[in-house]
Amino acid sequence: MVSLVNNNGAIDALLAACDTVPGQMLAAGVQGKPGRLLLRLCEPDDIGPLLDILQHPQVLACPDFNHNVTVEGLARSIANGNDCWQRHGAGSITVLENGHIVGRIYFARNTLNEFDIGWVVDPACWGRGIAFEAASALLTHVFASTAIRVVTAYAFIDNTRSTRLVKSLGFKETARKEIAGQVSVRYELHAR
Repeated sequence: MVSLVNNNGAIDALLAACDTVPGQMLAAGVQGKPGRLLLRLCEPDDIGPLLDILQHPQVLACPDFNHNVTVEGLARSIANGNDCWQRHGAGSITVLENGHIVGRIYFARNTLNEFDIGWVVDPACWGRGIAFEAASALLTHVFASTAIRVVTAYAFIDNTRSTRLVKSLGFKETARKEIAGQVSVRYELHAR
């Protein structure tokens, strides 16, 4: 089970499928343990722990990672994701496990006016399905509870972890583009 809360308590509509329609969540591949993850709106207090994750050497080594993460940039990104919640009913979330921030699922409109999803997870938690479980829950909410019908994701082809995750979430490759000598792949996921 995945739970989602904001500063005011539970967000009933968000991720209700986790509790009330388990078949839909299982179809999305979520097989988490009850109470394993807590997903909530990103808050200003998340900046420190998230910056620690974003500046971890293993995260910085990811081919498609933005290496110029600053406190100000992360604060803008959080504000952008929270604005997306207000305008569209879905946005970025902070992912917690056992009360500790272990990552973030980014969801907002990108510069191409697409709804874009991305993720970062503490390398100490890699390989445990956290990004898959949290992204699956958010995508289930997006398609069940908003008017959003298409979500995009981008990953450099050399980022095998993200490429595997994107494909396991059901995204399909739609385009490739070379950027600074690396191949970036654009993926789409459509509401069913």
